[in-house]
Amino acid sequence: MGVVPAPSSRLTAHLGEVPTPPRWVRALPFALVAVGLALQATPANYFAIGFLFIALPAFAAFSSRPRVIWPMAVVSLALQVLVALPEGHAAEQHHLMAYAVTGMVAVVSAALARQRRRQFRDLVAARSVAEALQHTLLRPVPERVGELRTAALYRPAEDGTPISGDLYDLAMTPFGCRALVGDVRGKGLTAVETVSAVLSAFREAAHECGDLAEVAARMDRRLLREAALTGDGELFATAILVQYDPDGGLTVVNRGHLDPLLVADGAVRKLRTPAALPLGFGDLGDPGDPGDLGDAAVPGAGPGAPGGAEAGAAIRHRLRPEEVVLLYTDGASEARDTEGRFYPLRSRLAERFPAGAPECSPAKVVAFLGDDLAAYSERRQDDLALMAISR
Repeated sequence: MGVVPAPSSRLTAHLGEVPTPPRWVRALPFALVAVGLALQATPANYFAIGFLFIALPAFAAFSSRPRVIWPMAVVSLALQVLVALPEGHAAEQHHLMAYAVTGMVAVVSAALARQRRRQFRDLVAARSVAEALQHTLLRPVPERVGELRTAALYRPAEDGTPISGDLYDLAMTPFGCRALVGDVRGKGLTAVETVSAVLSAFREAAHECGDLAEVAARMDRRLLREAALTGDGELFATAILVQYDPDGGLTVVNRGHLDPLLVADGAVRKLRTPAALPLGFGDLGDPGDPGDLGDAAVPGAGPGAPGGAEAGAAIRHRLRPEEVVLLYTDGASEARDTEGRFYPLRSRLAERFPAGAPECSPAKVVAFLGDDLAAYSERRQDDLALMAISR
């Protein structure tokens, strides 16, 4: 599943590093001096040029260490005296006040430079912890798991936020390769806590439960406990779980999520799954109509059977070698363009992977959707999670 660097190593790798500011920022103090001296050299000098140099320590604070501010203050004072001496104004009252203001500006600038570096270190620490959290919760998906080819993409709605309310996971278990894609209610830290609960329940149950529907039921009970602990009666998550069996069969359990898509031979069709309540709503009972069971319902997993109505009925699909199964969240299906039109997910996939086109692989499907969605929707309205699987 990939190696996740320890948080401590990520932190120590960056805490002592402060990035070099852009060249134009570093050039500001020199530009100020050059402009001042050029104005001083003009034949008709009607400007009190020395006062410009008061800003020199402040300009340096944007790019320099605190200890550099004091030499800059000395240079500023020297330049002020230099341009005032020829006119005999260096000791006049308003110039003396300018020297005092230069000292005050230097003190404040040094404090600002120190605070800038401290804030950067704090930011790096926070981002390092966030990256470690992301790689712990959303583990990298390898290109191959057994005989399966896989690919995944995660993109939060807000830039700078490493993880939000969407989730995915992939695990090789004694019962076959099992995958999960889901979407929890809410945003921010509350959503991250729910994501953590869902993923931890899946990772434990996926290795212990032979029945995929029971895996979903265990996740459902975990969210019910989380809701009781937090007092949040509306805590829930939608999820789609799939299991690839060694015989080539694909078992699917859907808990209120979007149906998977099958991409093959220039066609994109839904793999219809039974209607079931999202995770966290298992105590509400049978959702009712089991819906279209796709290719075939798994015996013993339908409504009325143990783990059926509560856990969500499972279906079986024979996965052909040329088929790519796409699991996704509504960040793909509900992306909008500038005119408010929804992203035509199925038609765009069909256009990109027509019949007779070069090989349609999970990596190509995920890469295409990542680029195409970014171009279609200038502003992301929701998180995006994609996972594609094929034989």
